[in-house]
Amino acid sequence: MSVFEELRSVRSSKSTGKRDNKAAFFFLLPWLIGLVLITAGLPISIFILRGFFLRQPKELEDAAILDGCNAFDVYWRVMLPLAQRMPYFCSGC
Repeated sequence: MSVFEELRSVRSSKSTGKRDNKAAFFFLLPWLIGLVLITAGLPISIFILRGFFLRQPKELEDAAILDGCNAFDVYWRVMLPLAQRMPYFCSGC
């Protein structure tokens, strides 16, 4: 049953014929709180990850390029393994 079908059943269950906005609000409240938390936390996480990648030594990237890596390989084989624990850190934001 989708969210909209549940809302319709909550609204139609009232015998008075009036729409119960309080029931709909409390039904959607956890969803709205989650949306706000994700929306607020995502820019902070991106800012933290950007700072982490900017602090990495340029010599690591240069050495990978000398070894024959392209831009994707530098990210995939050098930078991403260094940032293995960053998602755990950013999930606490």
